[in-house]
Amino acid sequence: MRTLICICLFCLLVSCRKLEVAAPNFDVSISGSTFKVGDTVRFSFSGQADNITFYSGEPGFNYQYKDRTAADGSPQLEFTSYLQNRGQLNTLTLLVSTDFNGTYDSTSVMNAGWTDITGQAVLSTGADRTPSGIIDLSAFAKQRKPAYIALRYQGYYSDSLKQPSWFIRTFDIKHVLPDKVSAIVAASQAGWAAVDLKNPTVAWSVPASGQVSINGTIAGSTKEDNDDWLISRAFDLSMVVRDAGLVIRDLGSATVNNYYYIYSKPGTYDLTFVAFNSSIDEHREVVSNFTITVNP
Repeated sequence: MRTLICICLFCLLVSCRKLEVAAPNFDVSISGSTFKVGDTVRFSFSGQADNITFYSGEPGFNYQYKDRTAADGSPQLEFTSYLQNRGQLNTLTLLVSTDFNGTYDSTSVMNAGWTDITGQAVLSTGADRTPSGIIDLSAFAKQRKPAYIALRYQGYYSDSLKQPSWFIRTFDIKHVLPDKVSAIVAASQAGWAAVDLKNPTVAWSVPASGQVSINGTIAGSTKEDNDDWLISRAFDLSMVVRDAGLVIRDLGSATVNNYYYIYSKPGTYDLTFVAFNSSIDEHREVVSNFTITVNP
């Protein structure tokens, strides 16, 4: 029994010990500071590190932005549309809300404040895949609130004019920054939800992926007014994707003595190597920075 107790105590002590790691003994040298587009830049390593990551300084690969998840930029919406069975005019409206409560029912929709931005968009008049043009959403990003985008379909009773059909083929929001473009959403990620306010026979079709559509002349519908909303999920219009580094070596892979890289565009680049050793308890790293000029 005493032996068993000793073993248990030993195991407990071992399990409670912090798994320490040594700081990397690592250094980098570079083959020059001025290059031309297409030149091979050679980096030589000395010392040892379990992991090595390279940030080239190009857009999307800046070490200084590795933890950046939000920034002031220009969020831009673009989509393509198709109008079919043309008859009644001005049946589709594009709106944005920053105070919609996220409950997709008629009361919540009507209680929210919606800004009409249809005037910024080019809508189809019969041609398929009509590009909307770039719609600037910066004014809504400045409010620092989740933004919802809605497509509102409105038709009215008429003995002579048809209520048309609309197809939204693509739908993309991008956050344009001085250093890169970050995608916020693509069509399959819009999280569309349909809310019917008048005439449930006519409603937005929301498939699991792909285009959304509404058919005002659907079989079985009667000549009634229609008011149908298609509302997106909430968007953080200030969101950006973190900049990434290229993994040159990770724990268990072969030792790397040299690394080669080619820049395809002229400019001044602040590039970074991060060498680190890690355990579940500790992370120790060495950061090496260089600035190079790449001429045409």
